[in-house]
Amino acid sequence: TDPRIGDPLQVFGQFHQRLLDSLNDPLTRSIASMWLAGDSAEKIVSESGRSRPTVYRKLKLIRETWQAAALGDGVF
Repeated sequence: TDPRIGDPLQVFGQFHQRLLDSLNDPLTRSIASMWLAGDSAEKIVSESGRSRPTVYRKLKLIRETWQAAALGDGVF
């Protein structure tokens, strides 16, 4: 482990948590967690019990939030 950057798993865990914390509500965070775990949108629809339009809207919101953050407008 490079002491200048720390343990990669710990750094990733912190980054992962910041991604989730940047989202405003529990449903959006739940959908984001499933998406980050590799679940497809259809699987998220099935497992969350939410409608397809709701899941797709949330995924769009997640992408937009994280893109804005990556460009310097957010928590990263």
